[in-house]
Amino acid sequence: MAIKLDMEKAYDKIEWEFVFQVLAKFGFHNKFINWIKECVTTVSYSILVNDGPTEQFFPQKGLRQGDPLSPYLFILSAEILARMLQRESNLTTSEFGVKMTTIGTKIHFLSFADDILIFAKANLSACTRVREILDDYCDTSGQSVNYNKSAFQTTKNVDNQLQCIIQNALRINSSTSLEKYLGCPIINGRVNRDTFEDLVTRSKDQLPKWKANTLSQEGRSVLIKSNLSAKPIYTMQSFLLPSTVHKELDKTYKDFFWNKSDNYRPLIHWDEVCKSKKNGGMGIRKAEETNIALQLKLLWKIISEPENIWVKLIQEKYLKDADLFQYIKKGTTSWQWGKLMSLRQTFYKGLRWHVGDGETIDFWNDNWLLCTPLLPLAQNPDAVQAQTKVSRFIKAEKTWDETKIRRELQDQLSQDIIKKIIQTTIPSNYIKDRMYWGPSSDGWFSTKSSINLIQKEKGHSSTWTDWIWKLNIPPKVKQFMWRITKDGLPTKGKLEQRHISVPTHCEFCNQTYEDFYHLFVSCQNTRNIFKIVDPKIEKVLASFTNHNNTP
Repeated sequence: MAIKLDMEKAYDKIEWEFVFQVLAKFGFHNKFINWIKECVTTVSYSILVNDGPTEQFFPQKGLRQGDPLSPYLFILSAEILARMLQRESNLTTSEFGVKMTTIGTKIHFLSFADDILIFAKANLSACTRVREILDDYCDTSGQSVNYNKSAFQTTKNVDNQLQCIIQNALRINSSTSLEKYLGCPIINGRVNRDTFEDLVTRSKDQLPKWKANTLSQEGRSVLIKSNLSAKPIYTMQSFLLPSTVHKELDKTYKDFFWNKSDNYRPLIHWDEVCKSKKNGGMGIRKAEETNIALQLKLLWKIISEPENIWVKLIQEKYLKDADLFQYIKKGTTSWQWGKLMSLRQTFYKGLRWHVGDGETIDFWNDNWLLCTPLLPLAQNPDAVQAQTKVSRFIKAEKTWDETKIRRELQDQLSQDIIKKIIQTTIPSNYIKDRMYWGPSSDGWFSTKSSINLIQKEKGHSSTWTDWIWKLNIPPKVKQFMWRITKDGLPTKGKLEQRHISVPTHCEFCNQTYEDFYHLFVSCQNTRNIFKIVDPKIEKVLASFTNHNNTP
């Protein structure tokens, strides 16, 4: 069974003396503890009544919410409960913990501040011990369990009579679903859009219409970026959301950015806005791209952090002794694991290899020499020897066997590639092959580099407009210049393309068809203005005009 605990007014009820004793047990110096005492015990409050403060009063316990010190002090204090649970779990007679496999790692509890999830056998003795530990902790710390908000859930094998016994022992209500833990849904059945309904609602509430009316477009873009990095980010780290949720989030951001009605057709496509600034966009990230990038981070953890407890559980439950990229997904796997496995191909494109002993690297299929495998570059791919390792072409003296390379590869690879292989450095001492993340400069995975990889797959490439964002001018001017480069201004020519009947002649010269090029480059009145501001600009525009008029 799983027991989800909620502490009642966790910050307000904690005893000061308990906090100070915890600091002493953790080895903090007495002088530091005295400083903390002064910060905690000298607090005073007053209540506003009819816009006027009442007389001050002084609390005798509790930590102020909003104080930068309070989270640290509370986490140190909550560590005592975690250690009490851990000590009980380590006993040979302990009934705490649950295994994902028969002989796998046992998970006894999950704890983050006051959010606690305990796993134990569904029997009276285990419930009694849980209750004893909670009572001891609450008596010592001053905290108390909120029994109305706490709940427990058992497997289907537990009958109703035993559930009633457990409920009476814990004084906690039974539930068919624990709903959420740390803001993420606890999934028991089929996943659909409704599973993440709360995520969409919270994002919409953060970006209301009235707030859009009070901000410039640049201000709205900043708020969208902060909303995407705050609201759905934690859930995106844990789950690959359904495509319908991605579309709803993107629609929320798009409507807020343009601040128009649902029927409004923007002059610049949303895909163009969501490109990185380097690739000609505004740097607003699409929900799907952000979600995939964060999911790729989980795959990076699997290959780079073997001691991570989540990685251990994944190895025991699914991978066992199989390689991540050779693993064949089974029909009985969880929904999230299946989604994660579908991203392996994208993830693999970002991996690179440093050559060590060459025993691990597949010569034809791994990205060790170029940004892509060598197999697609072979003259006759069907004739290459499968499972060829790089070590095949390395001598015992830790140098390339040039004779063998030229003899076996000259009919398959170009001379430039063969030359590049021979020029690749091999360590003189024994070092294993090492995998690293190619898109980042330091070789370690980052969300930004992962998003760049995803966008590159979609055909995004660098453009000349990224210099706009480096100018030392107001942000709204930068955005206006960017819209010019994207032909995103409502010129008369653009309005005519949208079937809006307006005179299409230029208001300044009353001669030519008004589009963005005429308005900012070829119009004589515009040229005269630039000539007054800076003659150099007018010369540049003149050369640009002559270049465009050349047949």
